[in-house]
Amino acid sequence: MANQILSKEMTLTIDGSILGCTTDFSQSISRNVIEIGHINTTAIENVADTYSWNVSFSALRMETEKTGTDMSYDALARKILSASPDVSVYILPDASGNNYQIGNGILTSLEYSGAMNSLVSFSGEITGNGVLSEATAAS
Repeated sequence: MANQILSKEMTLTIDGSILGCTTDFSQSISRNVIEIGHINTTAIENVADTYSWNVSFSALRMETEKTGTDMSYDALARKILSASPDVSVYILPDASGNNYQIGNGILTSLEYSGAMNSLVSFSGEITGNGVLSEATAAS
């Protein structure tokens, strides 16, 4: 029986840096289809076409930008405001031998919010720009 992977065993990595204080994430892949209608039939045929993907995430906002390898809200805000909001992204399992997808995308949204007496959090979305490649976590 295979062991389950817990979300705490995963890291969201953007441009080679781990997103610090990540609270949740998701990766979505969807396949576009082309509908083909035939003259002599009442059924529509669907043919697989290109695919699209995106990554959504949420994290806690820190008082000051951390130094080292952590990606922060401040770094992402500078990225989305820049002329080139392109990023590389992958969600890496903490267990060696597990597969994951890696790709390049565009940071398309970034938002932060907070409620009275609560931690300030932020969320964002990366829209895929090209293919997702499969890789295997190193040991």
